Amino acid sequence: MIAERLIQRQPRERVLLGLTALAVVGVALYWAAYAPAQDVLAERQATLAERQANLNLQKQQMALLRSETAACRRTLDQLAGASEPWLRKDRADALLQQWQNLGAQLGVTVKAVARDRQAPAPAAAGQSGIEILIVRLEVQGPYGSIMAMLARLTEGTAAVGLEQMDLRVADQPPYDLDATILLRVAVVPEEKPNA
Repeated sequence: MIAERLIQRQPRERVLLGLTALAVVGVALYWAAYAPAQDVLAERQATLAERQANLNLQKQQMALLRSETAACRRTLDQLAGASEPWLRKDRADALLQQWQNLGAQLGVTVKAVARDRQAPAPAAAGQSGIEILIVRLEVQGPYGSIMAMLARLTEGTAAVGLEQMDLRVADQPPYDLDATILLRVAVVPEEKPNA
């Protein structure tokens, strides 16, 4: 029936109908084949953009990691030359003598510097072989001088901590302080303790 109608039409109408049919078939083929390919292409471009963003983030994180690693290496290099916070047992007496000399320099009368007791460090310290030496320091002098001496003691290379301090004020001028100070010092044998 359609074929008969086409045959009855003028040649010019047949050409136009043929071109219209070709256009309809072309549009149908486009939507059937090319449009899904465009969707796949758009999806792949979105995936590529996401991966590119992830790559840029990873590059930034890598740069940050490298800078932190360099900072850690610099810190390790600085710490390599630092002295250890503990004192060797054979140097303890020399340290006590330095404390006595320091007191004299600061105008403090050092009545006594003596070892009070020594005990192993608590296990939580994470180091074996470290002992805590308690040093009894009896001094007399102005408050400011005694406090300056304590500040200088804690600034040294040995780990020094304040255990106890007893202060008494003199009854007569110049109203100096009599102080009995117990200090903690970490000591180890001649060889390094186990880490």
